[in-house]
Amino acid sequence: MESTYEVLEAGVRSKSSKLTDFISQVGMNQVERGQALGDLEYQLKCLAHDLHMTEQTKIPQLHAELHKQVSDMDGSIASAKITALTQLQAAKNEMDEKIQSDVWASRTSMVTAVAIACPPSDNQEAHRAALIDEIVPFDNLSIHEVEVFWRNFFDHASGFAMSKPEFTTMCISVACQLNKSPNQMAHDAGVLFDVLTRESDAKLLDALEFLASIVFICTAPLDDKIDLVYDSWDMSEDSMCRPNTRHLYSVEYGLTLQLKSTLLGLAKIIVIDDKHKTMDMLDDEPIKRLAEMAFRDMLHVSPSTPIGSDDTISCDVFHAYCLSNADVKDLFVWFDAVEQDSKHNGLDPFDIPDRSLKQVLQMDPDSAVEKDLTQLT
Repeated sequence: MESTYEVLEAGVRSKSSKLTDFISQVGMNQVERGQALGDLEYQLKCLAHDLHMTEQTKIPQLHAELHKQVSDMDGSIASAKITALTQLQAAKNEMDEKIQSDVWASRTSMVTAVAIACPPSDNQEAHRAALIDEIVPFDNLSIHEVEVFWRNFFDHASGFAMSKPEFTTMCISVACQLNKSPNQMAHDAGVLFDVLTRESDAKLLDALEFLASIVFICTAPLDDKIDLVYDSWDMSEDSMCRPNTRHLYSVEYGLTLQLKSTLLGLAKIIVIDDKHKTMDMLDDEPIKRLAEMAFRDMLHVSPSTPIGSDDTISCDVFHAYCLSNADVKDLFVWFDAVEQDSKHNGLDPFDIPDRSLKQVLQMDPDSAVEKDLTQLT
């Protein structure tokens, strides 16, 4: 490749040839022409040399300026990156604080709605729930009796939205298996159904509201209650039949729905002065945040880390969380010390009192038939 100087020198020769032709045309003699051409060639060479030197000097200057511009640009990019990362971290911290604030507000509202919604009266100890009359026949069940309810639910129900006939049929089947009065059970089930579905336009009962509630108020120890709640949320048809099995549970499987049904059921079976206000607090969004908070706590996942569909919790993890989280444990303990309305006078509504045949016939012909059949067997 020719240098700039060589290119300029070639240009000078070309110009000299053209000037020679021009000078010969203007009438100069040979000596004058030679002198003129010599001077011109010298001036052109000097000009070419000056141009070459200027070029050699300018190139490093241009390189230096270009390098400086690149360095300045790199510095600006680095500064912009630092600024962007700083802003991103600040936004992340703000989001984490917002999530924690929302979670705390949700947790407070849930505890207020369910665990502290019933203020103690003069003759009622603090932190003790007072049950509505309609749930009392289903209070203090054993683990075995709770499992019988669950098995019959899977046998008789077409889904978790139960009609009154479905719910009553399920309860009658339970009564037969537990040697209780089917008539009394049918009556108690119908009354409870009406209370639990009072706000339902479709008059359908969310079965989990009932099934989870009887777990909280059964006679099982705290450890067993926690496992029963886990199994009820697991939704496996045989989970209640195999209580020692440890399932996995995913947040995508419907933790929010299970938690909402459980809290709604518990709120419905206790005496609350302003029940409408309590139900309003149990809205989808607060419960969703509460469920996500609990799931993150169990998995030790930060608020800014997405929860994957494959993330699961075992019964052991759920059990440990319920015992270590003060709010959750207090909720179990609170319902463990429930009080029944004094109108029931401590009688078990499933017990069939001994009456004479005349008394039975006067009270209920259907019961008389049942009594006669019982005596025959």
